[in-house]
Amino acid sequence: MNHKTPSTTEDLEDAISGWEESVKRIAKGWDCIEEYTHDLSYRKDIEDTLTRYPLYDSVPETLLRRIAAADGSFRNATVASRLCVWHCEPGFRYYPDGQVELSFASYAHETYWYYYRWQPDCPYSWQEHDGISYQRDVYGLDFNNMSVSELKEAVRQYVVHWNALKSRLCNEIE
Repeated sequence: MNHKTPSTTEDLEDAISGWEESVKRIAKGWDCIEEYTHDLSYRKDIEDTLTRYPLYDSVPETLLRRIAAADGSFRNATVASRLCVWHCEPGFRYYPDGQVELSFASYAHETYWYYYRWQPDCPYSWQEHDGISYQRDVYGLDFNNMSVSELKEAVRQYVVHWNALKSRLCNEIE
């Protein structure tokens, strides 16, 4: 999809159809985080398409009703959470040479409301976390109260601990 050219009614219909199909899959229950975030990308496609919709054209009422209906079905199939689906992974990248890259982007709850909803049968016990508390509780990274150097050191310690645990488990299996 070209993000510079204006979107057409057909583009919007395609985006809505993708979201409607995704909502049907979501309503069936939990599959995995990769499938879930992929399904949510269809809702973002609607937002992206609407931002490129020509101002002089009004969005047809039938399409607005389809969006509202799919959004309603999605809300009925999910539960609200403080944790964004994109904060379920570590907010860091550790490189073999010891370099640490911190990454903690946030998505505005009002704009990306669909990123803050989860299927009730998903296996994650941390649904009630927000991104900051999740990183703190799971990885020991307190993005609110630690300096960058402290965060990077915490990542190094976490990786050392994790590698030792992996090594011990591999030795036990052999």
